[in-house]
Amino acid sequence: METDQLIPIKVLCSQYDLEPDFFEITHEFGLIELKTEDGNYCISIDQLKAVETIMHLHVDLEINIEGVEAIFHLLDKLKSLQEEVTVLRYKIDAYESDL
Repeated sequence: METDQLIPIKVLCSQYDLEPDFFEITHEFGLIELKTEDGNYCISIDQLKAVETIMHLHVDLEINIEGVEAIFHLLDKLKSLQEEVTVLRYKIDAYESDL
């Protein structure tokens, strides 16, 4: 990943008024991926939406990190099931058009 696509954790901490521990814990739970650049932890710009969602769930709604992890797991499962339904709908449509 290119350097310009990484955001230092220090910048996010000051922007969102968070402690660096927040990012380390979310990384430990597998919710985000931390990268190291020049001795500083960074995240990919692609993960900003996930960070904002985690922050909203944890800070605003006061859901613990374990709960946030469960929510993310369920959202991933839901997305997978929605994709499967879409594929099955296409197959049904193709089958019905052959009749």
